[in-house]
Amino acid sequence: MELIKFSGAEIIKFSPMKDKHIPKNSDFIYFGSGYPELYAEELSQNLSMKKSIRKTYEKGVEIYGECGGFIYLTKRLRFPDRKKEEFCGLINVEISMKDRLNINRFGYINIETETGIKTKGHEFHYSEIFTDNEINEKKAHF
Repeated sequence: MELIKFSGAEIIKFSPMKDKHIPKNSDFIYFGSGYPELYAEELSQNLSMKKSIRKTYEKGVEIYGECGGFIYLTKRLRFPDRKKEEFCGLINVEISMKDRLNINRFGYINIETETGIKTKGHEFHYSEIFTDNEINEKKAHF
């Protein structure tokens, strides 16, 4: 965020739980990490914010969702107890929360982009992504 500010961009903060609309004249929207599973009901019930996000996207504004922000931009979040909450629907997948950490996708990773940039990252997951045609009761463990 400091680098973005340093480059001259104005950062306007907002809350997808409390505010009703995306700030007007936004050129770029960033949904950071977090724990949408802890606030799923509030996020799901803020219908005016979800509508504002979709309208902003349809106008061509770039939107970036990181981790929990990405989850919020998907169709819905499902819980192990079969409860589900509807989210923004910009990304045509569902997210399924798990009861425990997926140790198959836990730890440090090496990343190389298509343009040859190399970096390291850390991943841990209590969730899985499913597209509509991949969801089934056995696979998802609902």
